[in-house]
Amino acid sequence: MLKKRKEEKIHMLRDILIVILWYGCSGVTDTINAELVAAGGSSLDVTVGTLVGSSLVGYTWYAMGVPLVISDRSRWPAAPRLPAVAVCSIAGVNTVALWTMHESFRHSGIAYPYAFKHTEPLFTVALAFLIFGEKISEGGILGVVIVVVGAFVTSIVPSASAVVHAAPAILSLASTLLFALRTALTKPILNNHPKYDSCNLFVHVAAMGALLLLPVSFVVGENSVPIISVRSLLAGSNYFVYHCIGNYVLSRLSTVSYAMAKQLRVVVIFVASCSYGNAKVMSQGLVGLLGLSMVILGTYIYIMSLLRISAKGSSVAFPV
Repeated sequence: MLKKRKEEKIHMLRDILIVILWYGCSGVTDTINAELVAAGGSSLDVTVGTLVGSSLVGYTWYAMGVPLVISDRSRWPAAPRLPAVAVCSIAGVNTVALWTMHESFRHSGIAYPYAFKHTEPLFTVALAFLIFGEKISEGGILGVVIVVVGAFVTSIVPSASAVVHAAPAILSLASTLLFALRTALTKPILNNHPKYDSCNLFVHVAAMGALLLLPVSFVVGENSVPIISVRSLLAGSNYFVYHCIGNYVLSRLSTVSYAMAKQLRVVVIFVASCSYGNAKVMSQGLVGLLGLSMVILGTYIYIMSLLRISAKGSSVAFPV
């Protein structure tokens, strides 16, 4: 009994560390790419560089045989057993979503568009219902809405401006919708096809995305940044680790719970910004704290709604 409890604590600690690493990697790739776009790189070339970098890092990692804590297998990725259209669809959606996000950075930097990315749980709820027919309780929907509003308020604080930028907002919302669609398409593969684990699925998705976008880049690209460079490999490696962890989390949560978990990173970002003395954040700290309080409250309401459904003995459409 004691041994079992010890193992459970070790697994819990591992999962906590994995989530912290997930949050840490989430902004590194976007920050690097936002700097490349701000320096004159085209969003198309930056997107290609990220996907090529992710593919090279992922396949090299597997070729070296390095064990992956978040992967069920540390061998070379198995050849896809699914119909090509399945993985190609995810790759296509991910590629367009990534390019659209980089295009939003080109218009107004990273901070302003990032605030609109927190609408992902709303899109996820709608897509889960439309694609899988899954429903969420009224309490769960209330929790999702409160989290989205709180995360948006917290993120918009340091980027607040008297001018409303329509183009980056629309592009960011479009990329968020596509990322939510990618999550909805990825979840069934992780659950129903054991040949794919959290890492080797993304390696194939990144490689196919690079193959789909490379011809376009050669024809209409501006060659503004090199496809293979130190920055692209750094961005690609973070993108690879981020999605490996993300798929690991997704394989254990529902699509909506996964989208909700991603929003909690605003707590880490806000605290880190205050710790480093970000003047814009600290000067509007009360607004930011209000947003964080809403994120925590919404998460609590969402989890309690799931526990309430479970206690009634009915099936939980969105398990924690």
